[in-house]
Formats: sequence, structure tokens, C-alpha cells
Amino acid sequence: MAPCAPRYPAVTGAMNRAPTRSVENKKMRDIRGRLLGRVKQLPDKPGVYLFKNAKGRVIYVGKAKSLIHRVRSYFYDVTGGPLTYWMVSEAADLDFIVTDSAVEALMLENNLIKQNQPRYNILLRDDKTHPYIKLTVQEDYPRAYIVRRVRKDGAAYFGPFIPASLAKKTLNLIYRYFLLRQCHIKITDEPQRLCLLYHIHRCLGPCAQQATKAEYDHAVADVKMFLEGKKDDLLARLRQKMYEYSTNQQYELAANYRDLSRTVEELNTRPKLISYELEDVDLFGYARTEENIAVQIFFMRNGQIVGRHEFFFESKLITDEGSLLSHVLMQFYSMPRFLPKTIYIQHNFPDREAVQQWLAERKGSGVRIHVPARGKKKKLLELVIKNAQIALEVNSSAGRVRSYETLKALQETINMSTLPYRIEAFDISNIQGSHSVASMVVWEAGRPKKSDYRKFKIRTVVGPDDFRSMAEVIQRRVKRALEKEWPMPDLILIDGGKGQLNAALDVLRTFGMNDQPAMGLAKREEEIFLPGRADSIRLEERSPVLKLIQQVRNEAHRFAITFHRQLRNKRSMEMELDEIKGIGPKRKQLLLQHFGSFEKIRRATKGELQNKLGSAQGDKLYRRLHPEHS
Repeated sequence: MAPCAPRYPAVTGAMNRAPTRSVENKKMRDIRGRLLGRVKQLPDKPGVYLFKNAKGRVIYVGKAKSLIHRVRSYFYDVTGGPLTYWMVSEAADLDFIVTDSAVEALMLENNLIKQNQPRYNILLRDDKTHPYIKLTVQEDYPRAYIVRRVRKDGAAYFGPFIPASLAKKTLNLIYRYFLLRQCHIKITDEPQRLCLLYHIHRCLGPCAQQATKAEYDHAVADVKMFLEGKKDDLLARLRQKMYEYSTNQQYELAANYRDLSRTVEELNTRPKLISYELEDVDLFGYARTEENIAVQIFFMRNGQIVGRHEFFFESKLITDEGSLLSHVLMQFYSMPRFLPKTIYIQHNFPDREAVQQWLAERKGSGVRIHVPARGKKKKLLELVIKNAQIALEVNSSAGRVRSYETLKALQETINMSTLPYRIEAFDISNIQGSHSVASMVVWEAGRPKKSDYRKFKIRTVVGPDDFRSMAEVIQRRVKRALEKEWPMPDLILIDGGKGQLNAALDVLRTFGMNDQPAMGLAKREEEIFLPGRADSIRLEERSPVLKLIQQVRNEAHRFAITFHRQLRNKRSMEMELDEIKGIGPKRKQLLLQHFGSFEKIRRATKGELQNKLGSAQGDKLYRRLHPEHS
């Protein structure tokens, strides 16, 4: 029996409309026939199949427990969707590889996807590689430094650190307090000359035999405990060392360990997501819309959330919820990274046992993929899913800029510890010092939140003094925060240069808000000014970060100008009313109460004005406001 003609779902839209059979030429029919003939040759065994285009490039890689049943569904199943149709339409050849098991098919599929990067497969892409701290424990005298790639070289890797500035701060703590060496000198029995780092107490000096191998190994063990988050055990050891050095009258070293224990204790008191029931686990959660999917991966080490990864891709690339998790897990753990004993996911999927077996072989010990049903584990996973929903909303909602990635880049650029989710921008507007006003516009999740916009009339400043005007506005804003009306934003953006920014910072310091992130953006050269930094920052003209802060700044300027224009028009209207004989304060008040504003008085008809003021006065006011009708 000849195979029936392929069936495809009806699709709306010019891009997704399937071509009619009348325009399908002989070459396309030949290709389709060859593919269908190839499908009949597929075995009923597990394996991997590859669709290729006319140029021989792999456009899709898939796995199957039964190759013939899975691949045949592309040609006869009507539920595949438009993307499946266009993938099959572009395909000109089909190849396959038989494997002994579904696990081998998973492994091979993942390798082929990474090697070929097919157009129609999910590809996890991150905008950058986050930094790790590498501790070269395979060396006799280990060192610590920042790297961007994790390799199988015997070293211990800690991270990823998000934001990247956190890695630098952590490394500085290691150099300052644990005194690991920073040089590449080969340490032998012959002592080297003491270097500057030893004299400024930034190195134990093992190369000059100022520290024994045992003492240096103790310092390395402390660093490892510090990076692993085992702060309680580390504090006990540091305090013991402090007392030992103090007893031996080595007060300088004792003071070093005292300061280090205080620093570790301070880090330990910061709020964290903690679960004492869990140790080393990874948690996978995702959210999706019709257009996009956001995947969040939280890393829990020693019962504490220490970092996360996130990925975005288009929903049309995958319609099956089960294969989504299978693809993400396989690609994520195929990269060199720490693999925990337990992985939590939000729902089960068909290939779970096969993926679990592959992970166990990769780790060399048992790995469990689990769906928590209740308790703290369930709540923690719900938090991961909620973060995915937020990231998806932010990432999908900003058509003007790629909001979430841009906010992260802004965070890195100005060295913020948190994401600038809420940005408030301030601008001053006046003409030769008259009617000075200020505006506050709000950006949340990369888009304007107009319900939170505010206008200010400058009250305490006479004349064109932008610095004092900015100080007044920031002071009034801070007071609203202290009165618990408006919480302070993640970032304050000042329209102006150093002068305006310093005026705002002086007010913030007065109220003890030294840590409030703030920045200035000067119009002329589009320079970014930051607190405590002498030089300005200039970004490339095409930088998404610059475009975002320009957009926020320009909106603040527009809002201020609009408010200033309204006040000028109102004042002009008041003066016109004052100049008309017979319209005093009472009649002016009567008009305002009836019409609501001076602008509505201007738009009123002659009859409406005459009804309130009388025939003569109403006609006079109308001709004064509309001289073209006189």
C-alpha cells in the first residue's frame, strides 16, 4: 500500500502558511519521496536520527526508543505544529545511528547537538560565562585565582559568582586574610628572596620558608572551607588559631585571624535561603508562555543557596513538556561542572530513568532526580519556579530593550550587588530660574511604571540652582521612604553630572544611606558618573546599558518639561484672567470650581462661559482667550 500523503495542521499568518500542493514542484516531490522511502528503512530500535538540509547541514537531532515510530510521526502526525512542518519542509536527507539503549541515545543526541548546533534544536545560550574561583589543590602549594572556564585538571572550582564583582571581592578576602601565595615561583628547598607581598602581609611566604608545608596546607584547608560555605567549622578553627598566636605573643598574626573571624561571621549573618535537610542539590524550575521559556537552576551547597543559572529560548522549539526537562538536564550536565547527588525538578518526564542512569555514570556514583511533593523541598522548588516566572515576565515584556539581560549588564557596569529592578530617575526643569520643578520617573523590570511617577515644585530654592534643587527633591524623596510611604529604589539615576550627583549623595549621607546605589548621566557626552569614582564611564553608542539609562533619563526630562509647561500655561492663564476687568478672585475661583482647571476654561465654549459669568463678561473672556474669533 502506498503511504498516505503527509498531513499538516492549518496555520494562520503569512510566515507560517503552508504552501499549496499546486506550487510544489517536481524536485520537492522527489525529495519528499526519498525521505519517506528512508523512513521505511528505519529499524524498530533505539537510536538517534538527524534531519539535514539540501546543503548537507544538520538542522535537527532527535533521539527515540523506536526510530521508525518516532520519525514516521513527523510525516503523519497532525499535532506537530508549524515549526515541525517547516523543519520537515526544509529537510532534504535523513540519517540515523542505532544504539544499544535509550541512555546511549541520550548521550549521543546531546553530543551531536553540541557538535552541530542544529537550527531547530534547543541550544542553551548564556550571555556570558560567569567567573569561578579556581583553587589549585593538585599543586604542592596551591594558589587561588579567577577563571571563566571549569576544566578537568584536578583543581577545585567554586562558583559561579553572580555578579562577577563578587568573585573579585572574595578573592581579595582570600589574599588579605588567608595569605595564599599569588606568584608562580617553583618552591624548592632553597629559600627565595622575600617579596613585597610578604612584607605587606599578603602572603605566608612559603617560597622563603617563612611557613612550613603543614602551615600552608592548613591555610588552603581554611580557604576551601570558606569557599564551600562551611563557616561554622571555619570560625572554630580561626578562633583557635587566634588564641594560639596570642598565647605565643604573635599579636600581629592573632589580630589577622581576629579580623578574619569577624569578616566570616559578618558574611554568615547575611540573609540566605537555608534548608538544613538538604546539602548539595540542584533545583530546576521553568516557566513558559506561547513565545518563550525561562529555565532557572539554583545551586544549594551545604544547605545554602550559593548561586543560580538561567537560560531563555523560544517555546516553538519544543512542545513536549517531558522532552524539555530531558534536553535541559542533558545539555547542562554535559558541561564540566559539579554534579550533586540529588536534583529536584517540578514534574516527572518519560526519560527520567535514562537521564538518571546517564548522570550516575558521569558522576561515578548514584544520582537521584526527584519531584518533591510537600514540605520545605516543595516550597524551595516553588521559589525557583517563581524566579523563572519573574525572569520570563521581565525578559518577555521589554520590546524596547532586552530588559533582563540589560539590567544584569547595568548591574555589572556600575558594580551593584543586586539587580537594579526598580530605577528612579530625577530631573530639574526651569527657565531662567522661574517655576523650578522636578520630576521622578520609575522603571521597573526594564519598563516604565507610570503610576509611580511624581512631580515636585521646588520650594526652598530661589533662582536657577540645579544643585540645591536636586538636593531638595532627594531630601523629600528620602523622607517619604522614612515615613514608609515609598521604599527606596534599587538605583537612583540623576540627570546631570558630578555636581548634581554629589548634591544627591550629600543628602543620602545625611540620612545614613551611604550604601544607596546612585549614578549620574550627563547629557553632553553621555558620561556616567558614580560615587567615589574620579573618572567618568563612557559606553559604546550601541550599548544596551547606555540605551536603557538614556531612555529612563529622557523620560524624566520629558516629564519635567511637561510639568513645567503646564505651570507656565497655568500662570499665563491666571495673568490673562487678572487683566480682564470684572473678573476678580471670586469669579476666578467660581470658574475653576466649575471647569476644574485653567486649560478647561480655555477650551470652554462662549455659551458655557456666558452661563457662568453672564452675557457681557462671558463674551469678553471668550474673545480674550480666542482672539482669532474677535
